[in-house]
Amino acid sequence: MWYKRAVEYHYNNPSSFVFSVPFDIGDTRPTLVTATHAIFKEENGQKAPAAVVGVQIDYDKFEENFMKATAGVEGHGYMVRRTFR
Repeated sequence: MWYKRAVEYHYNNPSSFVFSVPFDIGDTRPTLVTATHAIFKEENGQKAPAAVVGVQIDYDKFEENFMKATAGVEGHGYMVRRTFR
């Protein structure tokens, strides 16, 4: 099913990656996150899926790297702060 989701989502955002995490991970570590990306071939104005590539990442490592990336260098995150006047 992960490959179907990658192909389907490509139509919304061709540069997207689809991340799949098992719903039933609970306390059963280690578990894997699957990241996939669809590759399309275009010829004569027609576009069709040619392949789906993917990688499996340890959930704990994924979480650690995700939190580092979203917290930013100084730990403030990438939230946009607006001042209303």
